[in-house]
Parts: sequence; structure tokens; C-alpha cells
Amino acid sequence: MKRTHRREFVMNDDEARDLADKARSACMTESGLIRMLISGYQPPPHPDKEFFNDMNRLLESSDRLIEAAKHAGKSVGGAILTKEANELRTLRIAIERKYLTRKETDVWR
Repeated sequence: MKRTHRREFVMNDDEARDLADKARSACMTESGLIRMLISGYQPPPHPDKEFFNDMNRLLESSDRLIEAAKHAGKSVGGAILTKEANELRTLRIAIERKYLTRKETDVWR
């Protein structure tokens, strides 16, 4: 959608700094943040590096389980390892959705 309507507004130093900090925290531009807020969504703050390290550790664990399952073959142990690996991947996706998905707010609804 082409954006053709410009708006200009004035803020004091604290407000401008707060807007810049919140946009940076959400990894967005200030304009993008304002548009998202107007449309009724609030972006989650961008998680720290530790969050992504933990997510990568979950992925590595599931990869190791899948490798172990391949070596175990079609035995009961292999099936259990495959199931656990898939559950770890499902957990990782659920955690990412919980912490990285924007949330609808009812501020203006």
C-alpha cells in the first residue's frame, strides 16, 4: 500500500528519546512502530542475545536426538528419540511465537 499522507508532530526530548528507545527495542523504525500502534498492535520487545542462544541450544539438542535416532534405526529407542526431537522442535516454535509475535491491544477498540 502506497503511503501518501504525511503527518508532522512535535515532541519534547524525553518523548523523542522514549519513542526512539521503544522502536529500537522492537527492532522497528519509529514510523513503523507508530503505524503498528495505530492499527491496534503492540510489538513485543526484541529478546536479548541470551534468548536466541537458548533457542539455538534447543535446536541443537533436537538435531542431536535426530542423529541418535538415525543410528538407533527403527528400534523402539529410535522411535522415542525421534518423538522427543519433534517435541523439542515444537516447543521451540511455540516459545518463539509467544515471545516474538506482535500482540493485538484493545487500547482504541
